[in-house]
Amino acid sequence: MNRKGKFIVFEGIDGCGKTTQMTHIAQRLKGAGKKCVITCEPTKAEIGKMLRRYLSGEITADSHVIAALFAADRLDHILRPGGLLDTLEDDVYILCDRYYLSSYAYQSMDVDLDWLMSLNAVSTEKLKPDFHVFIDITPETSLNRLKDRENLEIFEKEEKLKLIYDNYHKVIDKLRHTENIAVIDGDRAEISITEDIWKLLL
Repeated sequence: MNRKGKFIVFEGIDGCGKTTQMTHIAQRLKGAGKKCVITCEPTKAEIGKMLRRYLSGEITADSHVIAALFAADRLDHILRPGGLLDTLEDDVYILCDRYYLSSYAYQSMDVDLDWLMSLNAVSTEKLKPDFHVFIDITPETSLNRLKDRENLEIFEKEEKLKLIYDNYHKVIDKLRHTENIAVIDGDRAEISITEDIWKLLL
């Protein structure tokens, strides 16, 4: 792929520390004189707003419809003017909170994984991450970290977190030869995790 910037995706079950680590890495990149932006999926565009209403439990829909909306939001994220591809042309580091591995891990609880992968085939063709950073924590650690949140999303329950955790590891094993995925132990001090992620960028 002929692009000037780098696209780095942060993955993991809820409470793994993605937001914290993205902030630390962004600060380091900017300190090193690099241009850096932080983004997320679902996005803040119209399809993403609908998905956030679904995640909060405000609206419901068939699992296949939700999977298709995630794929559509992702394509819009990639292709819209000022989106991921345009930003990467400007020699920018993009740090993204979730991408298609999240869809595979979360949506495959209810729909077929191969179908999900075919649904996201255009996204994988248009923009693969330079690497995925999977911050690995157990479902038990996740629940402990989430216990003080006032409003939990629909996936932030013990039974679902265990399924998602297992799905992530199945997907990582399935894609280990075609995707650049770094598994980082997330049950450590923040600075240790940041240092390990930073080494990937050097």
